[in-house]
Amino acid sequence: RYPLYETFTSSTCGPCTPANTTMEAIFDDNPGEHNSIKYQMSWPGTGDPYYFSEGGDRRTFYGINSVPRVEIDGGWDGNGNALTQSIYDYYQNQPAFVQMSATWSRWSKTIETDVTISSLADVNSNNLKLFAAIYSIRDTANVKTNGETEFFNVVKKLMPSSSGESLSALTSGSTVTKQLSYTFNGTYVLPPSAQSPVNLNTNHTVEDFSNLGVILWIQDASTKEVLQSVDATY
Repeated sequence: RYPLYETFTSSTCGPCTPANTTMEAIFDDNPGEHNSIKYQMSWPGTGDPYYFSEGGDRRTFYGINSVPRVEIDGGWDGNGNALTQSIYDYYQNQPAFVQMSATWSRWSKTIETDVTISSLADVNSNNLKLFAAIYSIRDTANVKTNGETEFFNVVKKLMPSSSGESLSALTSGSTVTKQLSYTFNGTYVLPPSAQSPVNLNTNHTVEDFSNLGVILWIQDASTKEVLQSVDATY
């Protein structure tokens, strides 16, 4: 089981600084046992310059109205300051009934990922979705007011979109393969604030295309449970 940590944070949020520090310390103590992505939010104040609409869609999906906020596999819903090793262990030790393996490639500004989903048991939900997040391993240009000078695993785009790609119910022993791709448009832009967010139809906020990664996950859109996640191999 590779739990997915979805963190909602902002470079204008004071409490987000210790929360991110706490979480990153636990992540460093448990390498390769989880997957982490972070959505920069549009508040407090003028919000994070790297906020974009799809991150806002994920905020709406979970009904989030405060930062810092963390969703672990769509279940644990809390402040990152409260994360402990015991909580981490609890989610990491949950049984996994789905296996995922994935690779990704880059051609200039085009990102492509191939994923194989293997079901180890029947998953009879009709609400399954496949998501893929293109993330930046480390950002520095969106520094604002909370003292943070570097930001990790910042989501730049969701593939195919914030709505995900629908999957049929999974049958034990079955294998499903999918390919997703996205080409970033235009040139890099650093918006002045989240009040004028990047328009991905014309620009992007990727500081360094050699510093990207892709994390994929399967989620039940009804219960919000994340069944499995994978950090794709370049």
